[in-house]
Amino acid sequence: MLSNNSYDLDFNSLNYARKVVSWGWEYEALKKSALKFVRFVVAFPLSLLFGLWLNQKRKSFMKQMRKNRVVLHNVSDYRKLRTQLDEVRKLYPFLKNVKKLDLKELPWVFRYCGFQVQRMTSTLLQYFTWLEKELDCLNKEQFKSQSKTFKFTSEKELWENRNKAYNYWM
Repeated sequence: MLSNNSYDLDFNSLNYARKVVSWGWEYEALKKSALKFVRFVVAFPLSLLFGLWLNQKRKSFMKQMRKNRVVLHNVSDYRKLRTQLDEVRKLYPFLKNVKKLDLKELPWVFRYCGFQVQRMTSTLLQYFTWLEKELDCLNKEQFKSQSKTFKFTSEKELWENRNKAYNYWM
């Protein structure tokens, strides 16, 4: 005789399986909402405080930038400033990428902070551009002499007419 071996799931076991799956879904939903809560309660105030701090630093830097002019007393001051500018020049690609960053891609929690970072970056780029222009002015020919007693010879002309056999320190 053929017996009917149907594997009927017990109705209670099916309910338990459904409950376990629904608890898993609820756990995932709770985890997502907890993450949103933590972002809002922890990350948002920290981001806001960092943005406000960066805004204050930028304002004080801008006041200092406008007020204090670069004064070079000797060659070592010039070399020091030139090396600092060369170090900043290495960071230019990164700073320009930060400046071009699209704030709409950031989560809304971090947008204010990102905005302040972009503003600080553009201020730094502007300041170092100003410094380089000032140093370039120092490298240009400073005056033209109209005197008949003394003949002004530019540095470029002196360099071209130098003694080639002499070893120069560069």
